[in-house]
Amino acid sequence: MLENYSIIVDKKVLNLADFKEKDMFAILTLLLRNQQVMSVARVVEEDDNVFVASPGDLYGNFFDITGVSRKARTSFVESIKRIAENDLIVIREVNGKKNDGTRRIQWNSLLKIDCNNLVHASRKPYITVSTEEINGIVYQDKMDFETLLQVYINIISYINQKDVSDADMGKIDLKYELYGKMDIHLSCFASINTLCTKRYSGDKNTETWVSRPTMLKALKILEEIGAISIVVPKKPNGCQQNFSNHYCYPRHKEMVQRIADNYVKQVLS
Repeated sequence: MLENYSIIVDKKVLNLADFKEKDMFAILTLLLRNQQVMSVARVVEEDDNVFVASPGDLYGNFFDITGVSRKARTSFVESIKRIAENDLIVIREVNGKKNDGTRRIQWNSLLKIDCNNLVHASRKPYITVSTEEINGIVYQDKMDFETLLQVYINIISYINQKDVSDADMGKIDLKYELYGKMDIHLSCFASINTLCTKRYSGDKNTETWVSRPTMLKALKILEEIGAISIVVPKKPNGCQQNFSNHYCYPRHKEMVQRIADNYVKQVLS
């Protein structure tokens, strides 16, 4: 297993990522390798966020590369190429030769990769994903991990990390009045239809990127592996009004249950 890293992904990157082609895993491998390289040695200023790696090496940060199928290898290489085509990275060299756009990129090709367009920009909206969370997702065998990972990213993009920090330090007081303003974002409570079209919180996309059955299955699996908790708001007996489930980090489940239940009371009062 990897040492635990927190990977920051700007929402501008999510906006340019191809979710239908499941490119988020490749983006995370690039960000992780860049962070690993930058944390152990400072390089000359013009080469910050630049490193050399093969697609197989990047993939192998999470998996035993000897066991990767031809289909998975091809898919991952294609993801790297799309990420470059979307200008999120620049592939400067392929196997030591300047990349003029005609160089063939393969599983074992050594690439000199410029990640400056991919790394977090100061004060820009972002999400944080830890390698511990990614490992839990990629090693489960209930669903293809690329889709599951993207659903997880979708969910956590709605969670305010400042509120997460406050909750973890015991700074959130839920003793607000029934009619008081509640502005705590420890969970995602977007509808399933919204999650299936918007790739992340604030996305302007309206085209379905994942089917409803797949989304529901993914949410269930994420709960089973302990990546999220699903909180069902409690309604009075006989209440016919629909309220969306809340999705949160497991450690905040009890707090989010109180928030969800109080919201029901506010709406019905």
